[in-house]
Amino acid sequence: MFGVSKQAYYKRIKTTEKQEIINQKVIEIVQNARKRQRKMGRDALFTLLRNNGMLIKKNKCYHITTDSKHFYYTSPNLLKETELKHAEQAILLTSKQIKDMRISRS
Repeated sequence: MFGVSKQAYYKRIKTTEKQEIINQKVIEIVQNARKRQRKMGRDALFTLLRNNGMLIKKNKCYHITTDSKHFYYTSPNLLKETELKHAEQAILLTSKQIKDMRISRS
């Protein structure tokens, strides 16, 4: 039916029902808390949650792409003492780009 298997169809229904139940519980908790306590702003709420360890932890938003402290051979910096006077006077290539150039020439 519509390019979706029976299993996926019913699994989607089940997960949405579970999510709705969780959402209702959260709404009830918040409404009960608001009835019992004075009005609380966003910052005060987050401070309260942080002090009780109830904030959701953020995931790391970056990936480590280069390990510059490795023990493998590194080429010397040939441009360190060179004074560049105009654009495209020096072109930097990675080892992958050099390998690709060698492959494309042969």
